[in-house]
Amino acid sequence: MIKKIFLTGVVLCLAGCSVGPDYTAPSFNFKDLWASSDSKTTQPEAINTKWWTVFNDPLLEKYIARAIENNKDIKIALANVRGARAARREQGGSFWPEIGGDAGADRSKSSGATSSNNNGQIRNTYDAGFDASWEIDIFGGNRRAYEATNARIGASQAQYQDVMLSTLSEVARTYY
Repeated sequence: MIKKIFLTGVVLCLAGCSVGPDYTAPSFNFKDLWASSDSKTTQPEAINTKWWTVFNDPLLEKYIARAIENNKDIKIALANVRGARAARREQGGSFWPEIGGDAGADRSKSSGATSSNNNGQIRNTYDAGFDASWEIDIFGGNRRAYEATNARIGASQAQYQDVMLSTLSEVARTYY
């Protein structure tokens, strides 16, 4: 009994272990290279996400709205963001037990011609099953895969913003 409790404790302690260091985003310190000596701000300015409104041109705004609505590259990039989020939800399920169940019923009737003992007897068969499994993440593979899906979401969001900026800039450039 004590041996089982000890082994259970060891397994639970190992479940908290993971291989390798935690991911940290690389830091870039370009302040010394790009900031002028008279620069007073250390925080970057917020990006104006509706930059074309400074032109006060309703026709340009109409073209921008049409480009957002009809551009296939923007739709693909947005679909990639949604797909990355769905992959994260799917990967998050690996932390939880898998539970399944099934049930079935069968009804059969034997003919009197095949056996003298079963003269048209009806037989009902029922079965039910339950299954549960859980993989303990001893070396952190599931955790690392989940972190990777978070990184993929960030990459797909950056790609979406890039496609959006490029498309709308091209619309404005062509218009003017």
